[in-house]
Amino acid sequence: MDVIARSEDRAIVWAIENKRRLHLDEWEYLSQRIPERLLQPILQFQQWEDRQASLFGKLLLQAGLSAMGAATDLIYALDWDQYKRPYLPGDIDFNIAHTDGFVLCALQKNGRIGIDVEAIKPVFIPDYKAVFTKTEYDKLLAAPNGLLLFFDFWTKKEAVMKADGKGFYLDPKSISVDSDRIMIGGNQWIISSLQVRKHLVCNVALTNELPIDLNWMTIETLLSGFFQVTDERFYDYTKNEC
Repeated sequence: MDVIARSEDRAIVWAIENKRRLHLDEWEYLSQRIPERLLQPILQFQQWEDRQASLFGKLLLQAGLSAMGAATDLIYALDWDQYKRPYLPGDIDFNIAHTDGFVLCALQKNGRIGIDVEAIKPVFIPDYKAVFTKTEYDKLLAAPNGLLLFFDFWTKKEAVMKADGKGFYLDPKSISVDSDRIMIGGNQWIISSLQVRKHLVCNVALTNELPIDLNWMTIETLLSGFFQVTDERFYDYTKNEC
């Protein structure tokens, strides 16, 4: 695995494929890497793909914390704000996204970050007219590859909504993605496209204009125990309920 610079002048994205179902012993080993209070909601998912995606998201978060020089134990302090957006104490913000067979976790110091990723697949664009401005919708209809543009517009909007923290409490139509700088409620968000896979569209929204390092994790690396949660007493997580 490549060594990642621990600096404040870049954002980090960790990505992993979620296409192979873990064996039982693998699941048991990896699920012990996260707090029990975070594991219990994961177990409620009916599909193994959803359970693994949620687990991998937490493990990628720990990998990102380690890469940024923070303690992986910080995950024990994970909490949610009034809009159900997860956050950690301190100066590191993060956001997790997943789509068919892939999970990504984005992190940034001293600023907010949001990420969205979607697999390109057929959609009937008029069904989504309500979420686009007139200018955006006209561009979609006129574009030679309207499907690609559709997912580019959509992931930009959702990345901003996730970075802002209000999510779908915000009207997607109120977020104009005509440029790579988007103003919402007096806050400017800078949009960066991330090349993940050819069939995926991914956008990241940041408060600061930073380069983004994309790093790939594998199941085998996770299983190798490249990081350890060393002290569960770091945070009294028993006082919070999921």
